[in-house]
Amino acid sequence: MATLKEIAQKVGVSVSVASKVLNNSRTNARVSDSLKQKILETAKEMGYRPHQLARALAKGKTYNIGIVFSYPPHIFLRDLSSSQIVAAVWDKVNKAGYSIFLKSARGKKLGYFPPIDDLIGKVDGLLAIGPVREDDEEVPRWNDLKIPIVLVGNHPKFKGSVVDVDNELGGYLATKHLLALGHRRIGLITISLEPSYARERYNGYLRALKERGLQPKEEWVQITEIGDEGGYKAAKKLLSLQEPPSAIFVSVGVCARGALEAIKGAGLDVPKDISFIAFDRFMENFPKDIQITTVDWSFYKLGLLSTAVLLRLLNGELKAPVERRLPVRLIQGSSTGKPKEKMARKEVKNNE
Repeated sequence: MATLKEIAQKVGVSVSVASKVLNNSRTNARVSDSLKQKILETAKEMGYRPHQLARALAKGKTYNIGIVFSYPPHIFLRDLSSSQIVAAVWDKVNKAGYSIFLKSARGKKLGYFPPIDDLIGKVDGLLAIGPVREDDEEVPRWNDLKIPIVLVGNHPKFKGSVVDVDNELGGYLATKHLLALGHRRIGLITISLEPSYARERYNGYLRALKERGLQPKEEWVQITEIGDEGGYKAAKKLLSLQEPPSAIFVSVGVCARGALEAIKGAGLDVPKDISFIAFDRFMENFPKDIQITTVDWSFYKLGLLSTAVLLRLLNGELKAPVERRLPVRLIQGSSTGKPKEKMARKEVKNNE
């Protein structure tokens, strides 16, 4: 691999001129366009790569981006969502000439970010990824830091830049779809409303119902733990109600498979007996024998959007705070249909 000195000798310029061009220094404007082009072409032909440390020292930058997770390594390393986001970040920052540092939470409590003081001076900017809880006291401390930070999620006390999925719109679209089919008893399966994404999806559910002048019964909203078992327990409770819902909206996709097992175990058919819709379009969460109606979005695209915002902040193209929302869309499958008429008449009779 050629050195900077060898490039300069071949082109016939000083090392400082070659350095200004190859490192895109602010003072390279004094170099003619034709000479710049010659230096760049020669460097490419000779396989020159700038030394990262020298480049960083020359510009007063580390060329590192930190990624901090609100859950421990054993979770984010095997989690599909995290791996897709990290892959997107890696692809994007690599092209921009940056490397990444990873840091994750420790301890048994999930959803709380670790202190990031040890990253200051080692990174030029930070991406904070994972469930964001309102009671996380670490996040508000970031307001006093002097580096760009993009929070993937929302926290009421964070004054910096945020990027997230349009969760409220997704909850609204899913519920509105069921209402349009004629459903009025719509059950919701969610996890704790402490994470911002779960709370926003719940708000979308409520907004759609209120537009129709409806108020969900307390027992129609089941808060459960994340995963198959949580989905199963929540759906079983909904189906055992004296007035069960005619449709179920699972606002966290990883609870969907368990909820479907409970419906099947109760001898009910989707969508003949009950309609079913879920947030997150991940095929591993659903059986292959039915196309589930879902709210669709991409973790990879969320990673790209978050990184694009951070890079633009670093380049001075944006001024914080910035807020961006990744669009969502409703994908209609065969799991939703009109409410069962016989069940509706029977329940009306029981209420008389």
